[in-house]
Amino acid sequence: MSTSINRNDPALPMRSFSLNHFLRKAKGIQSDFDTTNSLQEEEALGRWIEFGVAGINAQSGYRASLDLEENKIGGVWLTEQAHALKQRYDFDSIMGSSDNLPYQVDVEIFPLYGKGFELRKSIHIDPVHIETDDGDILNANIQHIPHLVIGQASQLRSTIRLMLPALVTRPMNLSWKVPEIVRAELYDFCLYPAAIRAIHPVEAGHWLPSYKAEMKRARKPNGQLQKSGRIIPQDKLSQFSRYFIKKIHQHTWGDGAFFFHELRGVRGGTQHPKGKHQQKLKEFLSTFNFHGINKSKWWIDWGLEVHCPGFVMWWRKDAHHHIIKELLGISSETANSLINHQESYFYDEASQLAEVGGFHLKVPPRHRQRTGIAYIQAYNTEKEAAYQLSGSTNTFSAQYSNTLMTPGFKIEDYSQKIAEIWTQCSQKSDGNARLEIRVNLAKLAQRSHLQVEKEVMNLLFQFPRKTWWNFKLLRLMSMTQAIRWYRESKEDKANPLAIALVIVLTYMINALTARPKAFQAEKYMVQCALQDILQNEYEEDGDGIEHLISSSNPLGVFFPSSCIAAPSCTLVPRFGAGMELPSIVYHLLFDRTLLGIQLTVQMEGIQPTRALSKKVLHITNQVKRKERRLCRAIEEEENIQVLQIAAPFSESNPEQVSDNAPSDQDMLGREVTEVLARSYSDILLCSPNTKGQSGISYCKLNQKQREQAGPSIFREPNLAKVWSRCIVKDGRDDISAWAGAFESLFPSSFREKPGSGWQNYDNCPYFKRWQTLIGGLSEEDALKLQDLIRIKWNTLLWMPWPRSDRIWLVSNLKSKKITKRASCSVYPSGYEGVAPVILTNPNWQGPEVHFQEE
Repeated sequence: MSTSINRNDPALPMRSFSLNHFLRKAKGIQSDFDTTNSLQEEEALGRWIEFGVAGINAQSGYRASLDLEENKIGGVWLTEQAHALKQRYDFDSIMGSSDNLPYQVDVEIFPLYGKGFELRKSIHIDPVHIETDDGDILNANIQHIPHLVIGQASQLRSTIRLMLPALVTRPMNLSWKVPEIVRAELYDFCLYPAAIRAIHPVEAGHWLPSYKAEMKRARKPNGQLQKSGRIIPQDKLSQFSRYFIKKIHQHTWGDGAFFFHELRGVRGGTQHPKGKHQQKLKEFLSTFNFHGINKSKWWIDWGLEVHCPGFVMWWRKDAHHHIIKELLGISSETANSLINHQESYFYDEASQLAEVGGFHLKVPPRHRQRTGIAYIQAYNTEKEAAYQLSGSTNTFSAQYSNTLMTPGFKIEDYSQKIAEIWTQCSQKSDGNARLEIRVNLAKLAQRSHLQVEKEVMNLLFQFPRKTWWNFKLLRLMSMTQAIRWYRESKEDKANPLAIALVIVLTYMINALTARPKAFQAEKYMVQCALQDILQNEYEEDGDGIEHLISSSNPLGVFFPSSCIAAPSCTLVPRFGAGMELPSIVYHLLFDRTLLGIQLTVQMEGIQPTRALSKKVLHITNQVKRKERRLCRAIEEEENIQVLQIAAPFSESNPEQVSDNAPSDQDMLGREVTEVLARSYSDILLCSPNTKGQSGISYCKLNQKQREQAGPSIFREPNLAKVWSRCIVKDGRDDISAWAGAFESLFPSSFREKPGSGWQNYDNCPYFKRWQTLIGGLSEEDALKLQDLIRIKWNTLLWMPWPRSDRIWLVSNLKSKKITKRASCSVYPSGYEGVAPVILTNPNWQGPEVHFQEE
């Protein structure tokens, strides 16, 4: 097989295209299809796939890059369209807490409490401060507080929840559930008496006297519960809610209870022009009675939408900095720091175009308190074309296991559904650029407009409607055809380069309908697909370690380095040489090795089961078993229960798992517990030795003692029992140091190996297993898992003071790194040489660190 160019050549010359020109070129390649000659037709189709997927034109010998300069607002376009460009404000939702029901309309109460409307995701408002039984203050996000949906404001898209902070446990149960006995007591002793006291006696007959009776009445013959509500008239709400909350507070489970109100999705009825927001806000809030209500506990979503008939308006990536700077009233340097903070700022790339996309920003507390803004997001209404209210992702999503392995799955059926929607959209559906802030109601009066509206022309791209939707269609269908050819092929399907292409194409298809996933597996995919394409910029820190500070894509779009599809070059669509996915991707996505995937795709009818994974991984597990084995029994206090976290084992086929098999959460909890238990011994086993021929360890514990080490060692206050020499850094002088040290030992996201290499980390099996675990979780779940470990780790007295490239830092008191911001002591007293640096817990309540030689 031969070809005119090397499709895998990173030095392939680039040719710049506008979006419209790129579409015309793709159509020209497609017109080469010769339906009278099947071989020529397939060859032309293969070249069309290569161009649509990777921008490679094999016949002409170049790689396309996209230039969106003509899509920036300005020049002739602005002159012609300025009269049609419209901006409108609106209020989309309001939420807040109170001790009563502050409505000026009737309220419908659910006797058996509503199902399906519990808060499960963060809503980015201030946490609730809960006082525990031992007097500590626990900060709980609103979605983590157990609650019940008790009603809704009549005729409104509203939800009224009863929050029960007394049911919050420590460690926090992220899979909370209100016990049935609490539900019964709430009805029998609180809701029923309050309703009977407030409503007219004639209406009392519609309320059954007990929760048990109501449950029996509402149960249908098929076992389902009938959904029904009872009306509390507006003039009786105050009496009802005061007595209701009073009765709740008389129970231990009701201590501190309050109502949380949410009114959502009313954007269409609250639109208003600039300068009219106070008038519209008054109309919007007329449903509520805020007399005696603390407005600082209420938040409202205020949006600005930009529309131009016949166009899709999208935010420019280089405008995000300006939007954040103006809305928060901060300096350019501060805005840059927020954008670079991966736990606050999230970029939503549009159709994988490098310079087009929205974002959402969780505003840090210090700026939130000053401005009243809790959350900023910029997006486009084109997402409605693939938006679903149900499901974890709210979008159509192709599954990796389906596109690669599931027998009978047809990617064309999946894509056709989306293609039909987008084809219809190209005829009539424009896309509006939308900017939205979640602002404190008490601070809203200080704002008359969003500060960026005057400069909105400099912040947006404009794409002709047909151009935008046809570009998405071209990308979708070219990727679909490549996967279809792979699925239908009878040869070379086990080629790792072909398997890698299918997995990456699945990622790319999903990125057309939603923000690309950023789990660890997807990060590896991006690195593999864009190798030799991305232009990365690094800078060195004070330790001489390089850190990535920026990355740019000169192609302007996610075009993989290579895609070979033409039948004259390959038996099956695949990547070029050197683009195999690392083995960890298969473990993270499928809990199996590449060999297991190859066996599955070669053997028709074999389902991707756990049994196959176990057979394929048997030899690998024998090697790993030594690393996994603990030399001691796990202590009771080390056990970790994991709830409401999507375990990385959940890709398995549920039909192949026994009813008696442990749940994914049980397996994840067991794994995390083992990682924690192993960390103590691993950290001590890699502790440093003195230099010279003797190489004596600074640690006094022998090999067996270190292998059997548990948390008690790290609570030993007499460090002379553990160390022959050490430097102790007082954590009370630098409280943040303890949190930073923990983050180094148990990072919240997968950490790449520094260019200068690692010391100690590579020798710690616990660290490798931890990296694998969090790499298979979402960012939110990884943080939850890290918090479970943090709770255990915060019970220790001391730990190493690690750096990004080493667990154990060996230094002396002359080093400013050690003594900066914290006092230090050395053992033995007066010792001036080097020794490992130990950090103490700033919140330790037990005996102080001391040195008493035996």
